[in-house]
Amino acid sequence: MLPPGAGCPSQHNHAIAVSSAWQPARRTICALSAACLYLSAYSFSLVSTALRTMDSAPTQRPRKLRPTDVLKHEHRQIEERLQVLSSALKSLGNQGRDAEILDRIEEVAQYIDREMAAHHRKEEEGLFPLLARYLDEDLHLDGRIADHQDLKIMSGKFKQTLEDCRSTDDHFAAQMLRGYGLYIVHLVLEHLLKEDEILFLVADRYLSDEEETEILRRFSEIDATAS
Repeated sequence: MLPPGAGCPSQHNHAIAVSSAWQPARRTICALSAACLYLSAYSFSLVSTALRTMDSAPTQRPRKLRPTDVLKHEHRQIEERLQVLSSALKSLGNQGRDAEILDRIEEVAQYIDREMAAHHRKEEEGLFPLLARYLDEDLHLDGRIADHQDLKIMSGKFKQTLEDCRSTDDHFAAQMLRGYGLYIVHLVLEHLLKEDEILFLVADRYLSDEEETEILRRFSEIDATAS
């Protein structure tokens, strides 16, 4: 810093002039520094609060598997197969007897015999016996079991008619196959709806943990014998 008046013909005090000129800037810098310190402290407080909240929050346990979870999942798989069947039956009506269409229909017929039969066993041997304890006279299981039996009968007729369609050019056999198939689609969809919207709600409401564990054990045994 120059001494007062050094090098200036007018002998002005530049040190004082420079110092006075920097006063507004210094006040601005101090204000900004204070603001930064406040924001840093506030941010640290927010982070600390968030961490404490995370530490104190209860650990979310995964929801245990319930028998209705298994059955509902299988219901959605059945619905997908029924969509395949509906599409094939529509093609059968529009295009007539075709080997590729009949192959698609046969795949669903085999699915009904295997996977759907195992699904019905899970309901009749696993769920229904324990669920019956909580059902009154107005809500019984006879109708659902009757649906299973009806499907088994119709499935037999469906497969026999499918063989007739493959072995002959009989237009009537193709029409019968389509009629049986559409009946099966309607029967099963209505059946699934009643179970999803009524029986499974009752099961979730009333079955104890011990009963659900026993039902799942029975499901596993059925899967082991069906595979």
